[in-house]
Amino acid sequence: MAMYLLAIVIGACMVLVVPINAALGRHIGQVEAGVVNFTVGLACVLAVSAAAGRGDWAAIAGARPWQLMGGLLGAAIVVLSVVAIGSLGAARLFTVVVLTQLAVSVIIDHFGLLGVETRPANGWVFAGLVLAAIGTLLVQLFRPGP
Repeated sequence: MAMYLLAIVIGACMVLVVPINAALGRHIGQVEAGVVNFTVGLACVLAVSAAAGRGDWAAIAGARPWQLMGGLLGAAIVVLSVVAIGSLGAARLFTVVVLTQLAVSVIIDHFGLLGVETRPANGWVFAGLVLAAIGTLLVQLFRPGP
């Protein structure tokens, strides 16, 4: 149950960070807002690592190149979402984002990609994806605005 609550917090943070960064981007520039986002985030993560980290920084030398791409993907998410929210709005943007996350996560689980334990998809999972796609389409078609 605690992990589901954590997932809810993560989902809320993912939605909140985009309009916050977009608002900052209107003042200082979209890419610059991304820099501020990562600078503040880095400071927070470094503080947590210093206080509670138990990892082995030296082991990074043995990491595979694809394991170091999280920062690059995070940067793309931050900057591209700041650009997209202005045109799409939060609801349109995030219904597409969530549908894409669902579809990609099912593929990752099904094939056990990127070090994730294999969890084969079934008809119920695909039915859920179809329902999510229908919900996304409804938001895209019937949300007021440009």
